[in-house]
Amino acid sequence: MSKGAPQTQERLAANAADLVDIPQEVMREVFVRARREPTFGYPQVSDLRKLAGIQPAQTEAQEADRAWVWLLGEYIPKFGVYGRDRVTLAMNPEERAKCEKCRTTGWVTEPQESTRVVMGPGGKEELVSRTTDVARRCDCSRTVTEKAPAIPPRLHYTLQQLATSVEAAMLRMLECEPEYQGVLRKEFTAAYERAIEVERSGELLLPSNEPLKLPDEFRQDFQRLKGRTL
Repeated sequence: MSKGAPQTQERLAANAADLVDIPQEVMREVFVRARREPTFGYPQVSDLRKLAGIQPAQTEAQEADRAWVWLLGEYIPKFGVYGRDRVTLAMNPEERAKCEKCRTTGWVTEPQESTRVVMGPGGKEELVSRTTDVARRCDCSRTVTEKAPAIPPRLHYTLQQLATSVEAAMLRMLECEPEYQGVLRKEFTAAYERAIEVERSGELLLPSNEPLKLPDEFRQDFQRLKGRTL
């Protein structure tokens, strides 16, 4: 419900996502008040949330906190800063240590029959069978692959503002010294709130590692400093 933004299906879906945490009975009263009170023309999401008694700064900061905890507590430990799929053993180590098939080596051998044609006496072809032992992974060593989830566009945009790339931003968070974590967390929260504002303004946040486009006034300043077109 951003002012001046076209109300497309995608935009309406984004607005609904910003209100989904508010109980339906509360939202019914909010819509009635928004229609009746002259203060509102075409209300924005922030206006509706205020009518519901929710302060925008508070909820945005909470959302930023959840994103911070998700990155450092779940995403990075599992998939790393590069978002690689996670491969783990399907059987837990205690059960695997008791496996009698492979005796904890992870490999078992099975007999396998094969046939081949050989030349017999008098140049006559003969079919000969033989049995050989073939090694294969034991069932206790079976692996499970967990695909790395996509980083949401809002969070992706936030990370791009913290470093030259999303990966570098996550590495910065991971290697930050304890005494500087408070400063970095404030920077992260401010960047996340800017991402919310950009999204609500009707601009599309696309997950991309391409550099962010500079505003025209910034481009002109850089052109004067570097003497070339960016």
